[in-house]
Amino acid sequence: LLVAACLVTCAVGQEAQSDSKEVAAIRAQAEAYVEAFNAHDAAKLAAFWSEDAVYIDSESGKRIAGRAARRTR
Repeated sequence: LLVAACLVTCAVGQEAQSDSKEVAAIRAQAEAYVEAFNAHDAAKLAAFWSEDAVYIDSESGKRIAGRAARRTR
């Protein structure tokens, strides 16, 4: 029983470390996106988009399709 408790504790600790790395990676990407947005750097922002991404402006309804089109905005 003691061995099982130790194994569970170790597994939970490793899972928490993995989650921490994943959360840190997500935060780093979010911070990079905000930095590019605040710098008005369309090329850096476009790098976050997939090649076939579609953006529709909620106010104008204008549609921007693809990473290349996003780079020029």
